[in-house]
Amino acid sequence: MALVKRAGMLVPTILLFLLIFFTFAQAQAIFTAPDPGTHIQIIMSPQYPSAGETAHLVVRGGSLINISDSTIIWSLNGTVISKGVGRSSIDMKIGPLGQAHNITVIIQSPDGSSTSESLSFVPTHIDLLIDSDSYTPPFYRGRALPSPGTQLHLQALTYFKRTNGTHIPSSSIIYTWRRNNQVLGTVSGKGRSTVTIPAPVPYSTDTLSVDATTADGSLRGSATIRLSSVDPVLALYQDHPLFGVMYHQLMGGDTMIPDSEATFVAVPYFSGISSPTDPQLRYTWTVNSVAAPTNATRPDKIVINADKSDGKAVIELSLTHATNFFMNLKQTWDAVFRTTTSFDNPFSAGL
Repeated sequence: MALVKRAGMLVPTILLFLLIFFTFAQAQAIFTAPDPGTHIQIIMSPQYPSAGETAHLVVRGGSLINISDSTIIWSLNGTVISKGVGRSSIDMKIGPLGQAHNITVIIQSPDGSSTSESLSFVPTHIDLLIDSDSYTPPFYRGRALPSPGTQLHLQALTYFKRTNGTHIPSSSIIYTWRRNNQVLGTVSGKGRSTVTIPAPVPYSTDTLSVDATTADGSLRGSATIRLSSVDPVLALYQDHPLFGVMYHQLMGGDTMIPDSEATFVAVPYFSGISSPTDPQLRYTWTVNSVAAPTNATRPDKIVINADKSDGKAVIELSLTHATNFFMNLKQTWDAVFRTTTSFDNPFSAGL
């Protein structure tokens, strides 16, 4: 029975020993943690530099490190690229896609002690393309600019290359889209390289950004733009019976018209419509302050008859939209007819 009692006492003794051992181990882990006063940090700007870009690197030390009096050694892939007393920052040209960049900073204090920190990355590149569904006429060479009430189309073209030379397809990349630093969760995710979002509201500028990363986090990149909406622009062109709409000749001040009758067509650049004949548009024409009738099928056109009359026709157009209350346009043009030596007026506006 005594033997049994001593064996029974053995279990709590072992448990007590293990408890003391683990408590001591935990205490050792706590006391050997890095001292914040001697910790250093490398900060790179931009955070994810592109290939061929120049990055700015800064080393910051804890309260116990006097960087200004210390010798700082910067190395890239094992080769010293900069060294000097107080050399706390450098500018570095980033290499090509797929090239590993292993940066090490060593700080040697005047008392002989030293500390180091490392930073590793592989450069990437992202092109951020922007378009809008706003209206532009045929053969227009410019970009459709966003206006209030239209939709923005953004596409991130990612160039991610591994160190072994293989490229990563966009379908395997995770995209995080942000608007004014707010994550757009509904359009972010794996393979979501394109998004469609509303254009900025009037009198505001939005910051749009995308962060892209591989699933394992080995490659990262980002792109940012600042974008404002524009006001739609009303333009007027002559619709010539032989040459069609003369998009190369924008109606301006005192445009000379050598014919007795002319047809003009209005083009609402960058408005949120699919066509100038969109049924939700409301055209209101006047000629020399007199209301002109609107063609039911082609409300964007007006015909001015100056037969046996010379002088100036002041054409005015007001254009609104049935549901897009941001759209409220008004523009005036002067067309000068020179068909006879008489200065009889009035002009007649018809369809």
